[in-house]
Amino acid sequence: MLHTIKGIKPHIIHSHHPHLLGDLAARYAEDLNLPLVFTVHARFDEFVRHQMPLFADLASHVARNVVQDHLDHCSQIIVPTPSIQRLVYKDYKVDVPVTILPTPIDLTRFSDLGPERIRRRYHLEGQQVLLYVGRMSREKGLEFLIDSFARVVERNPRTLLVLVGRGPHVKAVQELVQSLRIQDRVIFTGAVPHEQVPRFMAAADLFVFPSRLETQGLVLIEAMATGTPVIALHATGSDDALADTGAGMLAPPDEVAFAATILDTLADPDRLAAMGQAARRAAQRYSVPALTEQLLGVYEQALVSGPHHR
Repeated sequence: MLHTIKGIKPHIIHSHHPHLLGDLAARYAEDLNLPLVFTVHARFDEFVRHQMPLFADLASHVARNVVQDHLDHCSQIIVPTPSIQRLVYKDYKVDVPVTILPTPIDLTRFSDLGPERIRRRYHLEGQQVLLYVGRMSREKGLEFLIDSFARVVERNPRTLLVLVGRGPHVKAVQELVQSLRIQDRVIFTGAVPHEQVPRFMAAADLFVFPSRLETQGLVLIEAMATGTPVIALHATGSDDALADTGAGMLAPPDEVAFAATILDTLADPDRLAAMGQAARRAAQRYSVPALTEQLLGVYEQALVSGPHHR
């Protein structure tokens, strides 16, 4: 890789992970005397807490040290949302600019979706459909979602929950669904081709998002781009995506409150339609051209400031 990079003769190196490839990026930037730009895509300390619960404090401490070491090499830091910017300033020592720059989406993928095909395939006609799209892993809050949905079904038997994705936690989620006896109201699609995901989103009445560990929650923006309102938990990423948009509702991390928010929203068709229109408008701010211009501005600043020497 170093031979190839020397042949390219870059002006900047941009890393997207603090470890492994990030280590290489930092080393090459130092060897070639280039500015390093880093985008924070995850809350690494919280992620490892969920992956290693028996050693949560130690794992979180190590993760923070890894991130801090990478930040020490950077000339510019990019974060996707204001809440993550605040976390970076709070949890790490930084003496370089931290710029808010969301990850964009290609809005051309979210038109002419034909949601009726998905509704026919999964027999969703006449139902009120809740949709989750994402990795089936412990940190995504899927048990919380299933417990909440069981409360929704008690009061609204016409609701269906469609879970799109795969991951190491899918069996545990399926077992919980069985134990709550709601297996006839929950559909596991498994993984679907990436280009098909917008069709699933457009076929849903609500997109439900129980994760509390997102830096941006890109899947929320994608759902909004299809005109599907969002119900999410108050958390980093979700708060920023939905703030002042009218595109969805934020609920506290309580199953009863989350279920009540879903039920109240489904019970008001006019409100649901207005939220869908607001969601489409809000998604426009994440267009690729607009955010590319901002990224070029960050690169220009990195070139002016030059490499960061610890």
